[in-house]
Amino acid sequence: NTNPIITATSDYFFRVCIINPYQGDALAYFAYEGMKADKACIMVQAGDAESAAIAQRFMKKFQELTGEEKSIAVNEEYEIGQLDYKEQLKRIKESGANVVLLPGSEDDAEKILTAWRNNSAAFADTFLANLLNSDGE
Repeated sequence: NTNPIITATSDYFFRVCIINPYQGDALAYFAYEGMKADKACIMVQAGDAESAAIAQRFMKKFQELTGEEKSIAVNEEYEIGQLDYKEQLKRIKESGANVVLLPGSEDDAEKILTAWRNNSAAFADTFLANLLNSDGE
């Protein structure tokens, strides 16, 4: 598990994976340094503590790296089982961001990307390649 609370409860628990906060920092650094992004959007599952922790650290680190509080253009939520993402995708497109963080599960990312592709006429000039995802727990 990548939640830092797990190892805080006992002297006998050990971790060999990267914890959620570090994933957020690493994704922000990659977006800024590797992708040369200066404006980001975050799309996180409502009520999911793990993806929220990654998103929070990403936001903090990305703002630190860019030196701009407004470098996070849009912070969207979606619900479990949601099928229509048009409104969130529209706000992301209109934000002018050049990277989107999807810190939720791979299944969620697949559904969102499918919605993006199925609405390709509306989102044809957007940045489908500039998407980031975490370990997808």
